[in-house]
Amino acid sequence: MRFAMGGRRWSRGLRGAMSSSKTPDYGRRAVYKPAPDFTRRKIPVSILNGGVLLRLHVTDRPALFFGRRAGNRFTPENSPRGVMYLGEDLDTCIFEVFGDEMLEKRCLIRAFRWMNYSVSKIGFEGLRVCDFADAVTATAAGVDLASLMAQDLEAPQAWSRAVMNHPSGFQAIRYASRFTGRHALALFDLPCRSLSATMIGPLHAISEAGKFLDRYEVTIV
Repeated sequence: MRFAMGGRRWSRGLRGAMSSSKTPDYGRRAVYKPAPDFTRRKIPVSILNGGVLLRLHVTDRPALFFGRRAGNRFTPENSPRGVMYLGEDLDTCIFEVFGDEMLEKRCLIRAFRWMNYSVSKIGFEGLRVCDFADAVTATAAGVDLASLMAQDLEAPQAWSRAVMNHPSGFQAIRYASRFTGRHALALFDLPCRSLSATMIGPLHAISEAGKFLDRYEVTIV
């Protein structure tokens, strides 16, 4: 592509593209969903060779529980796979579970919910990840952060289903938490080399959880 100062020399392809562009609607951003050819696209595969992430889970369920409730961001309706959500730190895990309630209720969390959760360490090896937190991967897929974090869950759930069905055999989606910006993982119920859980304890009994409440001035009611 060639251009000169003053904008007088343009390549034919760019000039044609500009002449056919519609006037953008600056009052509304587009929400991108998987293209019909998504399964034929070459999407980069990121390998997480091993590590430990944190899991915030209902106490009366095992830590290694893969849910299918469509109310979660990357769990589509009638999902072909269960999904388990993990975070790289406790703040991210707490925000992913309680963040909407905190915003809606001005930093109030209902006591019965807070008391009903526990924290576990999840160890893993050899995960094939679609890393939507990586700009190269997101661009290859044709998605932006706003679409993945849209209030209407139809778009992110469509992306999750598409990734589940991609021939690259993805085992998880890595994404940036909309609350902390740090990494979280939506892990699919697929065979992997190793997956282990170690209970840390009830959320309300963990000192770091208490520090979270103080740091963000959250009240349990």
